[in-house]
Amino acid sequence: MHLSWSSPWFRNAVRSAVALSLSIAVAKTVSLQHPFWIVLGTLSALRFDALGTGRTARQALVGTTIGVLVSVIFIEVIGNNPPVWWILFPIALFWAAYTPGTLSLAIGQAGFSFVVIVMFSILTPARLDTAAARLIDVALGLGVSLLVSLLMWPRGVVESLYPRLREAMQAACDFYVAASDWMAGGAIDRRLLGE
Repeated sequence: MHLSWSSPWFRNAVRSAVALSLSIAVAKTVSLQHPFWIVLGTLSALRFDALGTGRTARQALVGTTIGVLVSVIFIEVIGNNPPVWWILFPIALFWAAYTPGTLSLAIGQAGFSFVVIVMFSILTPARLDTAAARLIDVALGLGVSLLVSLLMWPRGVVESLYPRLREAMQAACDFYVAASDWMAGGAIDRRLLGE
């Protein structure tokens, strides 16, 4: 049923596949420290339409920039001191996990960027270029998701989603009426009941 161009889920799946494939191609062609962040950046911003993708990409870029700036301050102050980074780790995890759903995506993205830098600082000596690489890679990924959203169905699946929702609500109402009639012992339209 959903394997058609009129299906909003199929269209969104095709767009997501193209965006992720393109971001993997970009990640394989550029020589950056951690190119997988490009794919994560693409995945985090892609929404049903270009407007939603642009809004999410802007928030993610602002949040990543804030997270990188906070990370740079901590790198400069703490340096190569793993015990301090270990103390910061649960705080950073709480920040990244709690804030996206309660405060905003930008604050959550800042927290996630900080978590990434804290983890790298625990594993290897903290460096400023890791923070800069995070910002560059995420910006590339956000750009890929925005480009794909603009080129493939920029208005998204909303136009095809509304008729599908209307059909689903009508089917649910028909079933409810038929089930109520059946429970009350009244006349039953077996077609609506699905028997």
